[in-house]
Amino acid sequence: MNGKKPLLSIIVLTLDSSRHVVECLRSLAPPPEGVEILVVDGGSKDGTVDLVRTHFPFAEICLAEGTTIPEARNAGLRMSTGEWIMFLDSDELANRRILNTLIHQLEIGRPDVMITGYDETDAYGKFLRNIPPRRPDIILDLFRGMRGVVVCQRHWLVAIGGCRQKFELAEDYDLVLRLFERTTPTLFDGAIAAHRVHPDSVSHKNQTKMLVFSMIAALSASRRRRVSLPILGAVIVRYLSWILSLERLPFLRRYPQLIPRVLAAMSTTPEVW
Repeated sequence: MNGKKPLLSIIVLTLDSSRHVVECLRSLAPPPEGVEILVVDGGSKDGTVDLVRTHFPFAEICLAEGTTIPEARNAGLRMSTGEWIMFLDSDELANRRILNTLIHQLEIGRPDVMITGYDETDAYGKFLRNIPPRRPDIILDLFRGMRGVVVCQRHWLVAIGGCRQKFELAEDYDLVLRLFERTTPTLFDGAIAAHRVHPDSVSHKNQTKMLVFSMIAALSASRRRRVSLPILGAVIVRYLSWILSLERLPFLRRYPQLIPRVLAAMSTTPEVW
């Protein structure tokens, strides 16, 4: 990068990701001018780190063994030097053409936060559907979950404290809800990445737990935004209907340790959550 500060840092999280990270990094190779690639590894035992070092020397490696997902994201944020930050999972593929266009938009528009669309594919890369970006809404965001890839100025992520460690899952949804309370996002009409839907993904293997943490994020955002009780009740009903559609048994039996967190998000002051 010729000594220049990078415009964009793309942070890739890995944990025993040798099956997927090669395709992910190939989609970024060689990195566009002004882009740094950081790989944050949570302690892989399958040779992921050696594979990255050998075949993708352009990628900086951050060793974060034993960290949770939010801790790994924050480790990447601390190591990054780009003005804007974008997180990419190791089983996702970047679209180079769209990425180059996005970089140009960052240079000329200099948005605080940009929301881009993405594609969903099956495990073999077959296109399933396109997810366009959608404009944030202070109420609707509580109901519709995480949609879109977020590219954010680094100083805003630092200002809100990065990802909160209490969110073992859905930390990105919680992060986005907090960002949207402080910034005015710009929409970018393009699929910056392809998200592969496969049974080994964290979100697939932990669907119910992911929804519980998403509900906690939505409830805590509801408290911060001081929404009315009917809306708060509607948020609870919405997420419970999603959860119970996946589980024949109430999630209380499977994840009893999460119930105090749900109640805390409903009852504590906004500053706590």
